[in-house]
Amino acid sequence: MTDAQFFDTCAKFLAMFEDENISLNAGFRTYRYNAKTKEAPNFNRSLLERKYLANAQHTGPFWHTIIDSVAYIYYEDFNRQVTEEHMDILLEQFRDSTIFLYGVVFDVRNNAGGNPENMFPILKRMGVDTSFRYNTLLYKTISTNGAAQNEFTELQGAFIEQAVGAKFPENFVLLTNKGTKGIGNICAVSCRAFSNVRLMGDSTGGGIGFSTGRELPNGWILEYPSLKVFNSENEPTYYGIRPDD
Repeated sequence: MTDAQFFDTCAKFLAMFEDENISLNAGFRTYRYNAKTKEAPNFNRSLLERKYLANAQHTGPFWHTIIDSVAYIYYEDFNRQVTEEHMDILLEQFRDSTIFLYGVVFDVRNNAGGNPENMFPILKRMGVDTSFRYNTLLYKTISTNGAAQNEFTELQGAFIEQAVGAKFPENFVLLTNKGTKGIGNICAVSCRAFSNVRLMGDSTGGGIGFSTGRELPNGWILEYPSLKVFNSENEPTYYGIRPDD
């Protein structure tokens, strides 16, 4: 059996999990499950660029503008780095605007995830702006704790403390769709922890976003989900988050 044939055999076995968070990188070829969705497309990048981004500004990884007294921010890829400086510059522009802002729409449609580190600078600027900083429980996780199928650790809470700098406007909408996956899905879970945030659009595409990589004896790299993620009410999040009614 050649390396290519062996790779194809491994890919067939991995496809049985129907999990987009599993990948196999052999150097000469990479496998990742491609889920086929039956839902009608509800995201038009060309329309977004013509109607919303044509006159938008660009700060770090964000496209942003103000439309009818509402701030609009588009973040398309969690692999694009977000720093505290990016957040300061972005939010100070809204604060210094001569237009009164009713709120903000933060668009993560078709954001298939990426680096979880880029989620936290955004989440630190959320919540009601107060004179004191407070911690918020974003989600809970468990990981495997043995070889048996149901051996897991106790639930561990993931908390975040508000940043000192400028915050998002109090009325905050996170716009999602089926293309919001992995860390995009976890971001939606985390945003729901804030009482002033509403999720709108379509249900997220699910996934975890926290993966573990292992080098196989032949040098290939296998990545797979390393955690189970639950919301603050201990409900599973893997299959997606529904928008608010």
